[in-house]
Amino acid sequence: MEARGITAVPRVDNVTALLLSGNRIEEVREEDLPDGLEELDLSNNSLRSLPPRALRPPRLRLARNPWRCACPDQPLLDAARERQQHIVDYTSIRCADGRAWAALGAGALCPPAPAPGLAPPAPAPAAAWLALPAALLLAAAAAAVAYYYRYHVKLFLSSHGWPTPAPNATHAPHARYDVFVSFSHADEAWVQRELLPRLQAARTVCVHYNDWVAGEGIPQQIASSVASSHRTLCILSAAAVHAPWPREERRAALAHSSAVLLLLEPVDNLANGEPELKAHLATRTYLTKDDPRLWEKLLVALPPAPRAPAPRAPAPARGKGKGGDKMEKEADKAFVCAFGLTVRATAPFVRCVVAAIVNIVYDSSLETMHRSATERPRKRTRECRRYVWTHLKTAGLIMSMRF
Repeated sequence: MEARGITAVPRVDNVTALLLSGNRIEEVREEDLPDGLEELDLSNNSLRSLPPRALRPPRLRLARNPWRCACPDQPLLDAARERQQHIVDYTSIRCADGRAWAALGAGALCPPAPAPGLAPPAPAPAAAWLALPAALLLAAAAAAVAYYYRYHVKLFLSSHGWPTPAPNATHAPHARYDVFVSFSHADEAWVQRELLPRLQAARTVCVHYNDWVAGEGIPQQIASSVASSHRTLCILSAAAVHAPWPREERRAALAHSSAVLLLLEPVDNLANGEPELKAHLATRTYLTKDDPRLWEKLLVALPPAPRAPAPRAPAPARGKGKGGDKMEKEADKAFVCAFGLTVRATAPFVRCVVAAIVNIVYDSSLETMHRSATERPRKRTRECRRYVWTHLKTAGLIMSMRF
C-alpha cells in the first residue's frame, strides 16, 4: 500500500507488516494498528505527531514527515529515544523546523517547571507602563502647587529654623545693615515701642536718628542708607504717604528692589493720596499691622544680609636691605645643603631597610626548602644589616653638624 494516496491507516487484521510509505497520512491512532504487527513503515507521509504506543512494532520507519516537535510531543520523543534500536531511520528523523530527533534530549521541547511555591512571572500589566508618565505628572503638579504656595512654604521653613533663600536685590551683596527702617515722625512712637525692640533682637537695623552723620545732606544720607542695607522697611501710614522724606526713602528703596512695605492703615486710605504708591500696592505684596503673624512674616521678609569674609592678616614683611638679603641667601643655601645631605644619607638607608625586610620575609618563606636555597638571602641580609648600621652612624654625624 505504498504511494497510493492513502490519507488514513486502513483497518486490517492478521498482518505482520504494514508498509504505508509515500502516502498522505496525517494522523495515526493507537487502535488503527493491529496486534502482532512486526514492521511498520510510515515514512514520507504528512504526520505531525504520533501516539507513543504506536512505536510497539520491532521494526519502524518514521523519516520524512513534518513532525511538529512541540511540548505535547515530548513523550513521543522520549519513547523514540528509548526504542531507537528498533527505528531503522532514527538518525534521519527531523522536525518540521529542521531539528534532528537524535539531538533533542530529555525535556528539550518543554521548559522546566517552576520550583514549588514559586509562581511563574506574570506579564506586566498595562498599568505598569503608565507608572512613569503618572509619576512625572504628579511631580509637575507638586512643583506647581509648591510654586503657588511658595511664600507659605518659605514662612513655614523659616518658623522652624530652616534657612530660606532671600530674593535678589540690586544693591551690594555684602551690606552693612540687614534693614533700614523708613518711617514718619508721626509713627515714631509705635516704631520705638513695638517694632525696633523685636527687630533689633534679630537683625542689624539702620535708623536715621542713630546712624546718620550730622552735617551731611539728607538726600545723600537716604541714598547711602538704602544702598548699604540688605532691605528697606517702609512704614506706610497717612502721615508717611504725604511726608516728603519718607516718600524719597520709599522711592529709593523701590528703585533698588529692596523695599518691604508695612501698612499701618487700610490700603484704601493710603492709595488715594499718591497714584505712584497705588500702582506699587496693586502689583506687589505687603504686610499689614493687624496680621496675627506679623512678626513671624516680617523676619522672613527681612533676611540677614550676607557678610563679607574676614580679611586675611598680611604676612610679616621680611628684612630688606643689603644685610637682610645676604642673611636670607645664606639661610636658603644652608637649608638646601642640609636637605641634600639628608636625602643622600637617608636614601640608601631606606632602600637597605626595605631590602632587608623583603629578604627576611623571603627567607622565612623558604625555611622548608633546601638550606642552599636560602644561604644567599641570609648572607645578603647580614650585609644589609652592616650597611644600615654604617649609614645610621653617618646620618647621626650629619644631623649633628651646624650650618
